[in-house]
Amino acid sequence: MEAEAIAASKGQKTLFLLPTLSPKARFTAKTALAISLSYLGAMAMQWSQSYQGPVAIMVIASAGPLSESLDKGVMRVLGTVAGAALGLLYLALFPQDTTLYFLALTLTGGVIIYLYHAWQGDKSFWLIMLMVIVLLYNYGYVDDRLVYALDRSWSTAFGIFVYAMLNLYLWPERTAESRVERARELAQRWRKAFDALQHSEEETTEEPKISKE
Repeated sequence: MEAEAIAASKGQKTLFLLPTLSPKARFTAKTALAISLSYLGAMAMQWSQSYQGPVAIMVIASAGPLSESLDKGVMRVLGTVAGAALGLLYLALFPQDTTLYFLALTLTGGVIIYLYHAWQGDKSFWLIMLMVIVLLYNYGYVDDRLVYALDRSWSTAFGIFVYAMLNLYLWPERTAESRVERARELAQRWRKAFDALQHSEEETTEEPKISKE
């Protein structure tokens, strides 16, 4: 049964040639495909900020392992939504008063910068939040700011979603539990091989018995 599974896996590798790629090649292929699909999906939805998804993918892909990348992606989406909501609130409260708007923006920016330096976890949330608040200001024009905030949020979330789905179904990485199971399986095989080798050495070193007539 095990031999048939090994033969089937070898046949699958020969047929599709996908599992034969190195880990770096797989990572490159998944990231490039995620960027392309994110861009195409955002363009199909006619989002004005269609490039935000690919930018988010490139940023989180450089974070390291998949778990850290997805955590950074989630924090980036939350920061975008929080910054968009707070920026739209300031635009609604001070639509014509530039002085009060920039006063509120200065105080908010100071608090966010303080939290950015004091925060012990992932700091991308505060950075993206402040960036979105600043970018929402368009010389006092508020006509398309809601569309800008929604398109940026949707594009960023869509890019993170595409990246997560590709890493989940295309060459998925081994989780910690599967790695432990694999290590136990290898340890058991090495134990059996060592016992068999030790047993064979005992048989070869055993003195032959001389029969007495």
